[in-house]
Amino acid sequence: GIDNSRYDWAVGAYEQIFNITPDWANTGFAVINCESGCARDDDNYLCISSTYELKNFLEDIVKPMSKDSPWEEDNQIHTPPTVWTEDFSYSLAGVPGMVTKKTSGHFNLNTYHSNRDLQEDHYSEEHYLYSHILYSTILYELDKANVIPLDFTTRLEALIEDIAETCPKGAELTSATEDVLETARSVKEKIAKINSGNLSKRRTRIINN
Repeated sequence: GIDNSRYDWAVGAYEQIFNITPDWANTGFAVINCESGCARDDDNYLCISSTYELKNFLEDIVKPMSKDSPWEEDNQIHTPPTVWTEDFSYSLAGVPGMVTKKTSGHFNLNTYHSNRDLQEDHYSEEHYLYSHILYSTILYELDKANVIPLDFTTRLEALIEDIAETCPKGAELTSATEDVLETARSVKEKIAKINSGNLSKRRTRIINN
């Protein structure tokens, strides 16, 4: 996206999606950022930070896969994404995304973004392999969908909670948001129905062969 920048991952992602290839905002269906956390063993669980619209889709895949996880605790999905990863710029442009989120606070104090990153700092081949199987499963499920399984109810429900906490006189805004929420639920049901038979004949042939 951009060269010679100390913040190449942040500025580069912004330049890429907004200025260099803005058409990706219309053609890209998701950003998957594995990040180095997917290969480390110093967290208690695998955490994926996601845009609101993919949260429920991801939970349906990721939670059941916890039984095979090398981490101690079940996989988790956190929303919304933070500004500290490349996928944030893509989400601003309308491309939903996800990234492996580090939950231990010390990972960036010693070797992060250096020649020793991961190689000498909690790298685990078992965690690396598991994470890539998990993300490959996510990518496969996204790719085979007839309609990208975006669920707008999650964002609207979070908005209603925020209004209740920060705007005591927000009854009118809450009511309007709830009306939109009903529409979002209807859209969610229609997407689920469309995707219920989501393997095309071409993909079926590939799998069977």
